[in-house]
Amino acid sequence: MHVPDPTRPEARVEVTVTNTGAREGAEVVQVYVSDPVSDVDRPVRELRGFRKVRLAPGESARVVIELDARAFSYWSTRHGRWVAEPGEYGVHVGLGLWLPTTSAAQAGPGLAGRGRHRLR
Repeated sequence: MHVPDPTRPEARVEVTVTNTGAREGAEVVQVYVSDPVSDVDRPVRELRGFRKVRLAPGESARVVIELDARAFSYWSTRHGRWVAEPGEYGVHVGLGLWLPTTSAAQAGPGLAGRGRHRLR
């Protein structure tokens, strides 16, 4: 994960996906954001980006998903606008069906990655 400016609520998530099977296939890379210390009730993880990739047998592809300010925000009825609270956010990567995260460094079949992003 790349955070160009830690004072702004945006990030770039990059993962490499490899088809380890014998046939051409497709996979959906999913990026979820979590806010463990929110002032409002929010889901444990919110889907904030996804990309479908088709791969030949043995082929790998780098998948990039950009997260903008809305990815870290919730709609505030009190303020009448999107609000990104300051603090640390979790960024989780899953493939196809959400899989529990087991690696902070790689994502691949049966693995998911995660990272942290702090807003100031």
